[in-house]
Amino acid sequence: MKKGISPLIATVLLLVLVVVIGAIIMTYVRTYTTESLSTASRVTAKETTCTINTAINWVRVGDYLKVCFNNESGAQEVRAMFTNDGEIALKGYKVRVTTDTQILTYEVDGEIAVGAGALFKSESINPGILANSSRVDKVEIIPKIVVPGKNEEAYCVNNKIEADNLLNCTQVQMS
Repeated sequence: MKKGISPLIATVLLLVLVVVIGAIIMTYVRTYTTESLSTASRVTAKETTCTINTAINWVRVGDYLKVCFNNESGAQEVRAMFTNDGEIALKGYKVRVTTDTQILTYEVDGEIAVGAGALFKSESINPGILANSSRVDKVEIIPKIVVPGKNEEAYCVNNKIEADNLLNCTQVQMS
């Protein structure tokens, strides 16, 4: 007669194996769920704040936006005026300038209060960078906020404003 393990010991070992495997799976699922909820919470707070509380608009004079390109020799620059028409102060903004030769991105920090305006001048941030550009095809401004309760900064890409077919700055009063 062959000897083996008794049916009772085999059952106990099988149950222990099932419990250990179950514990491993539960730990993985709990970690994954916690990380997913944390990410969803952060994204939701940002998107909610951007959608509901954030709005910027170009400053206008009649039919003209106060955004222009100065392409005079030695003084190439983009100028743009916009206002914070949202319900919260902005932490800053990003400006993306598309020219005939390059795409430039400027990040500008500094609080812009509700109802306040801002004047962007590319020459004051990076002098001479537009020297090889004969035209500006598009200017985009993307607001930056601090996500409430998270104390982290985020850009509200869906709330950007953009302008194309820019006038020469000699045609637009920028003061």
